[in-house]
Amino acid sequence: MDNLNVSKEDKAELLKRAKRHIFSLGVGDIGSALCRVNMKYGLAKIHWMQEELGMEPNATFISGPDETISRNTQRWQGGIGYGGKLSWGEGNEKLFVLDVMPNTCGMLVGGLNKLPRYEDLIPRIHDVLNKNIEIDGIPIEWDFGKGNHFIDLFRVRRLDGSNLPPYAFLIHSGNQELKGDNPKGSGLYYHKSKQLRETAKTISTPFGDLHVLLDKEVESYWKFYLYAELFSKRRRLVAAKEIFDDFVEIANVTHQGLLNKNEVLLGINYSLEESLLPIGTKAGLPSFLVKGKKTCLKKTLRT
Repeated sequence: MDNLNVSKEDKAELLKRAKRHIFSLGVGDIGSALCRVNMKYGLAKIHWMQEELGMEPNATFISGPDETISRNTQRWQGGIGYGGKLSWGEGNEKLFVLDVMPNTCGMLVGGLNKLPRYEDLIPRIHDVLNKNIEIDGIPIEWDFGKGNHFIDLFRVRRLDGSNLPPYAFLIHSGNQELKGDNPKGSGLYYHKSKQLRETAKTISTPFGDLHVLLDKEVESYWKFYLYAELFSKRRRLVAAKEIFDDFVEIANVTHQGLLNKNEVLLGINYSLEESLLPIGTKAGLPSFLVKGKKTCLKKTLRT
């Protein structure tokens, strides 16, 4: 960092510029404040990288009401906040920022006509956790109970006349299997994948290093990400079928992953079409299914 010869005054100006690229809808609690403070450094690093590559320094963070800190130490130490959408291009730039660490985490909501008995449910969950289950030949490493991943049951209260079953479950999980090098690709996380470390470019900035992929490596990562996202959705469905048998799939969405090669969701829902989106609160309080309205800002590329 010292070798870049950037003065304290210039660093302060870079952080001010980064702050102008944060658009916050946060509620103003301590988590929200910490998110914005940390995100200044992440955006300043990305802006520096964009200028190094001859691009306009226009990376932007738009947060939702629940902007907060990240549970992932590696991501947080890289200057990346949580609870919003981070963009550094229009979707087709041959540039990917590995430090955002997409993990395909999301939620599956299933409808139930009958509430399972506690005495039946707990042994079934125990059996699933100890059962050898594979998807595409990859052994599943269940992550329930780690971080904020969980399985929960709800009684449904219909507020808008929707024809939903009387009960529902919510499964919140990502995947542990594809973060590092694996039979299907190089993995999602820079610090867990030797292949990514060998192909990534490290860019030094006044606020720490940034790790990026360029050109053909971006396309390769993007193709693997699409597989990983589908893998996570299948993974949640496998767990649900093993535990609940018959259910109606209401929603199975990603809230921590890529929209395209230059945009990442960091713990937030995103809707291109009207659809039901799950929003959790905390244990003991209601969760919600809301209908997302089609975005009118721009079409997000998924090619």
